[in-house]
Amino acid sequence: MKKVLLTLFIAFGYFVSLAQPSIIMQKTFGGSGEDYSYSISPTSDGGSIVAGWSDSPDGDKLVSLGLQDYWILKLNSLGNIQWQKSLGGTNNDNAFAIKQTTDGGYIVAGGSYSNDGNVTGNNGDEDFWIVKLNHQGIIKWQTSLGGSGQDYAYDVVQTSDGGYLVAGTTYSSDGDVIGHHGGADYWVVKLGKGGNVQWKRALGGSGEDMAWSIQNVVAGGYIVAGWSNSNDGDVTGSLGDYDYWVVRLRKNGTVKWQKSFGGSGEDRAFSVDVRSDSGFVVAGFSTSTDGDVTGNQGGRDYWVAKLSNIGKLQSQNSFGGTSEDVATNVEQSTDGGFIISGYTQSNDGDVSFNNGFVDYWLVKTDNSLAIEWEKSLGGSGDDAPGKGYQTASSGYIIPGRSNSNDGDVTGHKGNGDYWIVELSTINAKSIVEEMNQLPNEELKQHSGDFNIFPNPASDYFNCEFVSNSDEPIAISLIDLSGRIVLRQSVQVKEGYNLIQKDVSKLAKGIYYLHIESSEKNSYIKVLVK
Repeated sequence: MKKVLLTLFIAFGYFVSLAQPSIIMQKTFGGSGEDYSYSISPTSDGGSIVAGWSDSPDGDKLVSLGLQDYWILKLNSLGNIQWQKSLGGTNNDNAFAIKQTTDGGYIVAGGSYSNDGNVTGNNGDEDFWIVKLNHQGIIKWQTSLGGSGQDYAYDVVQTSDGGYLVAGTTYSSDGDVIGHHGGADYWVVKLGKGGNVQWKRALGGSGEDMAWSIQNVVAGGYIVAGWSNSNDGDVTGSLGDYDYWVVRLRKNGTVKWQKSFGGSGEDRAFSVDVRSDSGFVVAGFSTSTDGDVTGNQGGRDYWVAKLSNIGKLQSQNSFGGTSEDVATNVEQSTDGGFIISGYTQSNDGDVSFNNGFVDYWLVKTDNSLAIEWEKSLGGSGDDAPGKGYQTASSGYIIPGRSNSNDGDVTGHKGNGDYWIVELSTINAKSIVEEMNQLPNEELKQHSGDFNIFPNPASDYFNCEFVSNSDEPIAISLIDLSGRIVLRQSVQVKEGYNLIQKDVSKLAKGIYYLHIESSEKNSYIKVLVK
């Protein structure tokens, strides 16, 4: 097909204000059993990779290997399944973390009781089970790590040398585990590219110490967060009951510093993120009303703490109502604030609305931890989230489990389902309504930023532009009903860029291409013929 540069129509001066987001996609996946998606990560093609566990023998799940399987879903940008894999053996296998790797494949971490099927080398009871997949979900290698007690991995990151760092908890004092302090310990294991163990560290005291989140630190080393009720061994400064316990590790796994945060109540951290200023932000829940914690509104509240790069508490805030509010993930947002997700049973205090028993609850704060907006998601049943991520279009994707079939949830399969929700601060329907009201003479021709060709398009269109930075942009194609039919985050390079999009399967008609960068939002009229 001959490519001829055609006229581009674009509306200037239409900017989206940051407001409470709306659902632009929600999908349920599963069968008649229990299906719980706990981790979702972005993929380089604009889609997502999802991990959790399932005991369903039917429905969307094509293969069942045992009691509970790792269930991996590769989704496209619209949330549709591209492929799926069941991993495990005849016993319980629960995946808690998945990330795309630099080779285009995936690394999965969780716990397994199996010693058959895909699983080999189980040391007894539950082991860390780490699986490396290629880009099609085929196992490249797998390894079981642990001892005769319970050992379960909750998070994994790829390291700068191409290997992997896995964090979780061990109750073992034998097998692969050395230096166990008693009770449960943080257990951090460094793996090479092929899954070989390079080093391992048991951290904690004589009590219960459970690591839930780990991140690379730009300056070198790693940050680990979870909770502890120890006050001996590696743990100092206990404030009472369970505390947030944050540990900074050097590259070789030795402790650089460790800090306890909380009060006399129960304080448990589930997530840590590295801030743009090299400090850290930690989130979980707290029942404390003293010590480091202020503002508790009753029961368990989200508790978010900002730390300096040496572990000094800089600021903190509590969010919730009089019932149970538990944060499972925190991430610094592109505007310097924070997005905190978890679940709520409250319907008062900071929680403006609850759909039913348990809801996903999303809180957006500014950099000082003051609430900018909050949103509950779910139905009349139990809707409990895992760990999501922020999209390039200032939105958020959250995985989890739902047994609702009303409210925000449709397509329930039975018992608990994977429930994936994508939110956006962009109101596509409002965009279309406003654009449709503009007379053609007010749609100004634009030749300097984004060019679309061919336009009209039948099989594909190209979007060419020159970028002043290498920051990602978000592309959405919106039909006249306000439905987003194509969505993708695109990593651009400084200078000339050319993106090609397939529109061969779209209905003929008028669409608006929304392009969001850090500088502005552009809306381009595209005709598919």
